[in-house]
Amino acid sequence: MGSVSDEFLDRVRSGIDIVDLISEYVSLKKTGQNYMGLCPFHQEKTPSFSVSSTKQIFHCFGCGVGGDVFSFLMKINNLSFPEAVETLAERIGLEVPRSPGSRKRYERKERFYDLNAHAAEYYHRILISEDSAESARNYLLGRGIKQSTWKRFQLGFAPPSGSSLLDAIRKNGFSLNEIHESGLFTERYGIIQERFRGRIIFPICDARGRCLGFGGRALGEEQPKYLNSPESPVFNKRQNLYGLHLAIPAVRQVKKVIVVEGYMDCIAVQEYGFGNTVAALGTAFTNEQSRLLLRYAKDIILAFDQDTAGLAATMRSAGVLQELGAQVSVLGLSDAKDPDEFLQTYGREAFAAALEERTTSYLEFRLEQLLHRYNPENVYARAEIVMELARDLAEISNYVVREGFIQMAAQKLHTSEEAIRLE
Repeated sequence: MGSVSDEFLDRVRSGIDIVDLISEYVSLKKTGQNYMGLCPFHQEKTPSFSVSSTKQIFHCFGCGVGGDVFSFLMKINNLSFPEAVETLAERIGLEVPRSPGSRKRYERKERFYDLNAHAAEYYHRILISEDSAESARNYLLGRGIKQSTWKRFQLGFAPPSGSSLLDAIRKNGFSLNEIHESGLFTERYGIIQERFRGRIIFPICDARGRCLGFGGRALGEEQPKYLNSPESPVFNKRQNLYGLHLAIPAVRQVKKVIVVEGYMDCIAVQEYGFGNTVAALGTAFTNEQSRLLLRYAKDIILAFDQDTAGLAATMRSAGVLQELGAQVSVLGLSDAKDPDEFLQTYGREAFAAALEERTTSYLEFRLEQLLHRYNPENVYARAEIVMELARDLAEISNYVVREGFIQMAAQKLHTSEEAIRLE
């Protein structure tokens, strides 16, 4: 989006009522001519956040933040100004003026969103109604995933054979070049085949609910068990999180996010009532995913699988998140291989209790992992632990948090706080 005229910005402002917008994030109560609520930008017990319906501005008397609809959306969702303009303009049906080159890129992306939406609808219809999807339906029901959840996540199934998806997409006016770039098909010896044939389909959407790509799970012994869309003009798995568009309302309410490893974990945890759950698209949690997550909450709970790969992913992900200022904690579920299995075995109340009782700060988790790896009774091993901890401590900018952890580590390692600081 190039520079936008003041006239267009005024049209957007006049089309958005700031009280309606902020009410989606903050519980407001009419007080005189204005509306008051608890500030979403700092902790407070007495409402000091004021919204004026006449002036169409907000102001917090506690922390001093204020502005109009654009500045509110930018701050609450960590958006750039162009992103805020785009979001609010779309909300009231206005098209943002674009340069010829920008318009061409925009329209190209819109074509792929549309193409993916058609494919998602096709896959979902197959899962719901076709005989070829009976094994997929049985699998999902066997995993405790109800049909209402199939609809909510728009789960689908790709038939093991046939070309009906290709035919349906072409009937909707998409070119062969667009079909090829979508990543939905592969071509071998001149024969076009569906990439996800014979797999349960998980549509991957952005925060606005637009379908970017797909994940597919094999029902048999095919490898790989999970397959993602390749990169396309709208999909890059390093930049997205599964289930985020459905999790945002709950995340805003509880101010924290549970991050799990896979599609089924995300669906299961959300289904059991923990709507603030998303899944990483693979075990390598990226800077891009971290920044996306931190738009909505700073308090992140990692609940990855309990195997060696999951523990390694926990440490990598925590490092990335902490560098960007997140408050990272780790959920330990040692009596199950993943959150899905834990919920199926022990139920919702046990999971809720685990979130309260088994969640530790990442640094505590890190220390426990090092104590298991090395023998703290050996002075050389203890020195190795302190050196590794020093690297983690260097990433903590908050003095109080850093000093608190140094005190805890010194007690557990039977060494002095100064010895840890010197590293």
